[in-house]
Amino acid sequence: MEIGISIAAFQDKGVALEEMVKIVKDCQAEAIELSFRTIKELENIPEAGIIKAIEDFDNIYIHPPYEDINYGFNIETVYVVNKLRYFNDIKPLSGIIIQTDKIINYDYIKHTELPFLIKNPQYKDLKSNKQLLNQLKIMPNFNFVFDTYNAFSDQPDSKVANELLEDLSDRLGLVHLRGSNGLGNSLVHLGENLDYIKALKFDAPIILKGNIPNETSTYKIKNLLLEECRFVKGLYK
Repeated sequence: MEIGISIAAFQDKGVALEEMVKIVKDCQAEAIELSFRTIKELENIPEAGIIKAIEDFDNIYIHPPYEDINYGFNIETVYVVNKLRYFNDIKPLSGIIIQTDKIINYDYIKHTELPFLIKNPQYKDLKSNKQLLNQLKIMPNFNFVFDTYNAFSDQPDSKVANELLEDLSDRLGLVHLRGSNGLGNSLVHLGENLDYIKALKFDAPIILKGNIPNETSTYKIKNLLLEECRFVKGLYK
């Protein structure tokens, strides 16, 4: 089973992109997910670093900005889509992850012909889960990202989570694997919802995305991610 790491796990720790990519490589991850919270963050990260990351991995996922944008017919979307096209031209991306509640026009996303993957929102946003199911059922060009934190953080025995996996098993393109604890989103091996994660049955690549605890040392960050990789590989032998 392919296991990769998202830089979202530690991008707020003051580590430069080049060092984050090196840590992911040192963990022998088979894929990397580049994640950008805002358009400004996407603009400010040196393009050369992004290109190097794309060139260094066979499987590249991108989580484009999600805090200051709604995807549809607008200037912000055109800018981000053009950036994504540029990166996709360097090497075809394995997937571009976007959460259903950030899309205001599915037709625009569809016509980009980029490999978008649609991610489940948090359980409490039931309307969006229903919207996700409906949209994916009528749009065969979209596959699905199952995010364990979004599924289990508000409702540990979520029926909606199981329904999504069952109903969309043939469309499952990726799993965002992360735990949860009293502080929020966590590494799986440090989380409190392990029983629910262990019970999941799926056949799809995994991206580890749990937040690293407040460690500033790159040595400690790498060791925590190495432990996370070993732990998850043991879960899904």
